[in-house]
Amino acid sequence: MTTSNNSHSCYLILGEFMIVPKFAVALLAAVFLGAGLAAPAHAVVAGVPPEERAKVLLPTSARGHAELAGPGGSFGIEQIGKDAWDVKRAASSYKKGADEGELLLSASVSDPADASRSYTLTLPESSTAEVITNDAGEQSVLLLNRAGELLGGIASGDTTDANGTVVPTSFSVEGVKVTQTLNPRKGAAVAYPVYMTAAASTVWYSSGWVTTYYGRGYIVNAVPTALGRQQIAWNLHYIHVQHLKTILGTQAYRVNYNIEQQFVCHVVGAFLDTGVYNMESWQPSLPWQQISNPWDRCNRIK
Repeated sequence: MTTSNNSHSCYLILGEFMIVPKFAVALLAAVFLGAGLAAPAHAVVAGVPPEERAKVLLPTSARGHAELAGPGGSFGIEQIGKDAWDVKRAASSYKKGADEGELLLSASVSDPADASRSYTLTLPESSTAEVITNDAGEQSVLLLNRAGELLGGIASGDTTDANGTVVPTSFSVEGVKVTQTLNPRKGAAVAYPVYMTAAASTVWYSSGWVTTYYGRGYIVNAVPTALGRQQIAWNLHYIHVQHLKTILGTQAYRVNYNIEQQFVCHVVGAFLDTGVYNMESWQPSLPWQQISNPWDRCNRIK
């Protein structure tokens, strides 16, 4: 495995870490849009069979270790230097849904001198782990398999101090060790304890399918995870497209230039787009920059 250090509700205990509800945290310019327009009510629908949607497995656990599996492979994650989680409690609290395949971890940080939490990753051969920064300046860890496809990632969750004030965090990677550290803004007063969270997942989209509207065209649908809404840096757009095609399976050919541009528009506007991304084949074929606004909302107004 090679690494570089450049500048995803259920409950699962990992030491003092616990899965918690996660909300979209990606931030971009406020001109970018919300969800796609609703489909015509009279439409006759034919979608992708469920077995052809995303095949995402919930994390499996042994004491002190979790294994996450998805379209790009699987990886393990284990907390360093803390008590192992309670396996029985973890196994009884998995939840399927939009964030299937996503692990949300939390910790209470009481001492500013001990403001970091670290994990050891178990990665497939020739995988890479890299710290990336999205367009809003937020850091996360991107994992790619040997083919350069999405293996998974780890992103910061909703981290707040005792007064409910948001406290930024940063990441670092050293070999297979990932460390998340509180990174309060200069001069900010932090009220301890701080509730620090992170999301680990194998997917940016928990499901994807195609709905056919006879006499009009089709809609490609994709459900983003919290991690997918955060890892939206410019240099990752091509991985989003590649990952969507993997999720769609036999329907990947539906992602033509038009659908791709609408999709990237949704990716860029992820902070306003917390539901299903809808890409409509009958819309004019325009670059994503032209439809990233409150009027078009990634789908040209009818």
